[in-house]
Amino acid sequence: MVNKIQAYQLIRNRLWILQHRAHKSAAPEVITFAKEEDDSFVGFFSVIFHENGELEVPTNVGFVPKEYGKWDFDETSQKIIFVGTDGKPKIRASLPEKLPYGSDTSALKLQLSSSDNDSENMFINDPHLDHFAITKRTNKTYRTFFIPRTAFDYPLFGLLRWNGFNVKIIDHAKKTLDFFNGVYEYLVLHPQIEDVVISRQNIPKTAFSTEHKLAFQSKQNQVSFDYLSGKRAAIIEFLVMVLSEDNLRQFGVGDQRDDETMLYNVINTYFSGRYDLIELSNL
Repeated sequence: MVNKIQAYQLIRNRLWILQHRAHKSAAPEVITFAKEEDDSFVGFFSVIFHENGELEVPTNVGFVPKEYGKWDFDETSQKIIFVGTDGKPKIRASLPEKLPYGSDTSALKLQLSSSDNDSENMFINDPHLDHFAITKRTNKTYRTFFIPRTAFDYPLFGLLRWNGFNVKIIDHAKKTLDFFNGVYEYLVLHPQIEDVVISRQNIPKTAFSTEHKLAFQSKQNQVSFDYLSGKRAAIIEFLVMVLSEDNLRQFGVGDQRDDETMLYNVINTYFSGRYDLIELSNL
């Protein structure tokens, strides 16, 4: 049993994002509140709990539902209470419960009067997006999905996190080689990462081959460099060979190969028989 002070310590200084699951095995999807149907952009709904009972909504939403005026805690039922703007209790939620994915990801599960017992709404906290007061972040799952900022959107984040993947957004990655360089630099600084997916597209797929092989997206039965995955050692080896070959090409007299030709040369020369092609549409 915990009291309100102890309950606050469990939820304080964290960004809690409202998400919905259509059924127990589905990935959660973020919930937005648009003021008008044609709103060009509306951020996901999230809250931050304050010690004085106030609720802060730090994201850009069209409106804040009246059910989320303040918060309280019922010590008898051990439930968090969302108090409406009229001062009356509206929604009850559990204390943080560990979710079976991600790194220390937890949820406040809402108790809603609904005939659909298989769906649920939750406020989910992920250390990857913690409030600024959280200073310690961990990566216990050692799985990371790399994507350029230009291809990233938040629904992708939710789907990947449900599958146990951290998401790393790479800036300045318009060209494939710039993207690969950004991935390499991050992997070198984070040796705990073991499973790696590198995707230039907004594709929430995490397919792997055998432990020592790379997996590339198949495009007309040929290697596509828009998507590849593998264990850390294989990915690092591939990136080192690519970046080294690129350096030699830039300083090599008479080397007129374009980026794609060079990449295929690396695959055929150093990784023949060491990769598989995967059809992402079949996953």
